Amino acid sequence: MKRLMLVLCLLLAALSAATAATAATDSARVCEEKLVSMSDGVRLHTWVSRVAPDKPRPVLLEIESYARPGNKCPTFLPGDYYPHFLSPELIDRFTLVHVSYRGAGSSEGVFDLTGPDTQRDVREVIAWAADQPWSTGDIVLTGQSGTGFAAHHGLREPAVRAAVIYTSCADMYRCFRRGGADNGLPGVYLAGTESGYLGALADRLRLGTSTNPIPVEQQAAFVSALAATKAHDVNDGFWSARSALDKLPGTTIPVLYTTDPYDIVQSFDAYQRTPNARLVLGMGHTSVEPAVASDGRHAELVRRQVDRFVAHYGLGDDNGAEHDPRVVVATTTGSNARWRAGEALVRNEASWPLPGTNWTRLYLDSGPSGTASSLNDGTLSAVPPEIGADVAPVISFPNSRGDFRTTAWLAGSAARTDQRDDERSGLTYTTPELTRNVELTGPITLRLVASSTAPDLDWAVRLTDVWPDGRSEWISDGHLRATLRQVDQQKSLRNAAGEVVRPWHRFDTVQPVPLAQPVEYLVEVAPLSNVFRSGHRIRLDILPVAGSSVDVRLGGAGAVTIHRGASSVLVPLIPARCQRSVPLLPFGEPPARCATSWTEAIR
Repeated sequence: MKRLMLVLCLLLAALSAATAATAATDSARVCEEKLVSMSDGVRLHTWVSRVAPDKPRPVLLEIESYARPGNKCPTFLPGDYYPHFLSPELIDRFTLVHVSYRGAGSSEGVFDLTGPDTQRDVREVIAWAADQPWSTGDIVLTGQSGTGFAAHHGLREPAVRAAVIYTSCADMYRCFRRGGADNGLPGVYLAGTESGYLGALADRLRLGTSTNPIPVEQQAAFVSALAATKAHDVNDGFWSARSALDKLPGTTIPVLYTTDPYDIVQSFDAYQRTPNARLVLGMGHTSVEPAVASDGRHAELVRRQVDRFVAHYGLGDDNGAEHDPRVVVATTTGSNARWRAGEALVRNEASWPLPGTNWTRLYLDSGPSGTASSLNDGTLSAVPPEIGADVAPVISFPNSRGDFRTTAWLAGSAARTDQRDDERSGLTYTTPELTRNVELTGPITLRLVASSTAPDLDWAVRLTDVWPDGRSEWISDGHLRATLRQVDQQKSLRNAAGEVVRPWHRFDTVQPVPLAQPVEYLVEVAPLSNVFRSGHRIRLDILPVAGSSVDVRLGGAGAVTIHRGASSVLVPLIPARCQRSVPLLPFGEPPARCATSWTEAIR
């Protein structure tokens, strides 16, 4: 209940800020409220915002479920939540169209969690917007977080010229169930949808949309959606009916995705499946604080690339954006707190994973490193260890080590990101002290060979930056449910040597965990970009739990055994490029040259 109340408070604060920002600029726009009829008769609540003098313009279109009560002239789409996403000057060159999902906001119909009915609505709304007198017929799709789900389903519509999708997901299963375990995001998303619905009750009565269907049926749809996200714990037909992943490989328009290093929602699944997509790693749920701290440099170094993309592909500006770098990387420098304070680095790159990545395999050794208070104070080494085993108990408490990324986002800047308390009951593997800065940027894969006496468990893995004073600061994390470990080898991302650098789990087949027999797990650690500075260390935490969420299929207490000789982590070491980055803070300085190899980093 406390988590739900915190979510609602955050959402309502964002809504209030959006309404205030909009009211200040309404006079510069011509706004029109519409009920747009779909082919099944359901009417969707729509706001059209046009700049005076009124004339046909390209359309920036957002279709979403939150509905933001009171936002009657959406000047800053998609910046109603995050005003740093597009410049006001660029926004003013578009006709803005904001449409509420069926069953959400002031729209009629039954909410279906971006299911088949909503996907049909997406196609029909795009065609409608392209055919209006205030439209040139050119549509740019947009959206952020939960408001970006729908945009993925419209990328192949004829009127769509480009899309910029901020920190969102093309596949709800992978978004809501990291590694196959419920991460708490369904409740966050549906709380926002419910908040928008409740805030629009007066408008529903005014518009006559409150009886199709009656409120009880609409409310039941929200409850049913949340229950379904718990009940469907494998990637079955319920989830595939809501996924856009299979549509993305046929996309031909320019698409730009964004996220940030500490984001709760990451765009890498969609980016990996979309041909010729672009990526901005530095615009997401946790980017507002560093953007404000940077005193305008975030707009100059990061948002400018998005503005140029939208101006070129959405408005036809001959600005050379087709030749811009395809990837913008914001690199953290040791902790979540430093990121939020703007102590980050920005660099443009040609592709993702970055060209010239020195894929480095580090092995799990027995140690001791002498730096951690854990069940096993092991080491990370570039040399394969002797065959051995490390044993840890499996803790059986729901949410005992649930999705830390979601927890940290909800707590904001007050989050406790020092992991030493959690490490006491897990297994840790720590590198020697670094003698040079080391940049890791890209996906990370942990190959874990382990046996278990528990019938199922969730692997929780965290990569941390260990400071000289002993703090173990969270940098990235990964999760995997043991019974959902099957990997699609063809869809997995590989490096030039053929090694899997980002496993693609199917999540559709339950494979029992054989009792006390070694099993291979490929655990994806969320892609990161961080400079580990000289004098620091890199640590891998392995925190097995019998059930990190309330929907665990089997669970139960037991013990796990890590087989060290066969277990390793593949990390993306970027050789000697960090000094080319530009500090996000006006007074910041780039770090000294980073190591070219692991050998150079620790000698």
